[in-house]
Amino acid sequence: MRYRDLAAALDVHIAADALLDHCRLGDMRTDDSHIELTLLTAGGRRTLSARLLVHAEGTPADDPDVRVFDYRQHAVVAEVRPDQPPGRRAWERFTPEGPLALLPLGADHSLVFTVPAERAAQLLSLDDDAFLAALRRQFGTRMDFTASGPRAAFPLALRLRQQLYAPRQVWIGNAAQSLHPVSGQGFNLGLRDAWELAEALLADRDDPGSAAALAKYARGRRLDRLGSSAFTDGIVRVFSNDLPPLRVARGLGLLALDLLPPLRHFVAKRMIWGARAWP
Repeated sequence: MRYRDLAAALDVHIAADALLDHCRLGDMRTDDSHIELTLLTAGGRRTLSARLLVHAEGTPADDPDVRVFDYRQHAVVAEVRPDQPPGRRAWERFTPEGPLALLPLGADHSLVFTVPAERAAQLLSLDDDAFLAALRRQFGTRMDFTASGPRAAFPLALRLRQQLYAPRQVWIGNAAQSLHPVSGQGFNLGLRDAWELAEALLADRDDPGSAAALAKYARGRRLDRLGSSAFTDGIVRVFSNDLPPLRVARGLGLLALDLLPPLRHFVAKRMIWGARAWP
């Protein structure tokens, strides 16, 4: 679904006086029982006090606590119109330049076109017809495309925050880790972060920001975070390499997933549920 549609739905269900939009953090102070935030808004400064601050603001900025592994790739994103209704089928094709994903979005597909950085700049400079021709060459003949919306590109890197919590603060979702978009695991991982944080906080209703509750949450997320990041990182490295032995091995692996439903179910279950699905 489109982000703007999700945001509009949330606006309807969140009380107007509980939603602060278009603001930025000015200052933050922590004591033993609360965290106090100063927010800078169009109407001036506003101070909030809470027992816990959850950072869920997206990709982490440069921070000494965030380890960064640059893939030297960019994702070119756009909405493209296929020549046939997309239904509920998503596509992902692995190419020497990087994975190409098409996700159903109403009558269109949401495109994630992974390429080297210099190739991304070239794709952005093309007119729509030339861009669709480049997409056809990369995707193949299973489907044609008739129109493209505006395009944008952003660099891809694996970003892992080392400490998931600090006094009265915790990081979840992309603020805690940003993965390569291959196989769409960042979203699943973020949902599991939110679910397990809720479980940890409900288990300590007296003080949802206690160090014990946050430490328990961080310990519980360790295996899932490391496993998911290693999984996506491994796919990127294996499928972005065109060495003949690797090409044959990954082809056999994808064929096995196609022919063996129990194996496909095993992999899908762990991609959806993460560490919860083991053993």
